[in-house]
Amino acid sequence: MFNRIATPPIVVEGRGIAVAKPNYAYEKRQRDLEKRSKQEEKRLRKLERKQGEDDQAPAESENSREPGMDVPGADT
Repeated sequence: MFNRIATPPIVVEGRGIAVAKPNYAYEKRQRDLEKRSKQEEKRLRKLERKQGEDDQAPAESENSREPGMDVPGADT
């Protein structure tokens, strides 16, 4: 999932070659950033969907009137 950057091994004097430790804090930060961006995208999709429903709601209420209600002279 995450690409690790190849780092040269760290040579410790008198002890041989030590392997570089993975940077768990960096990986966690990257996961958190990805998670936040996905949550933001989801929030925007929901907001767009809600605005779409709000735009359609007035049109449906206009069509739901009883026939003859707006006809001039229908009061008599």
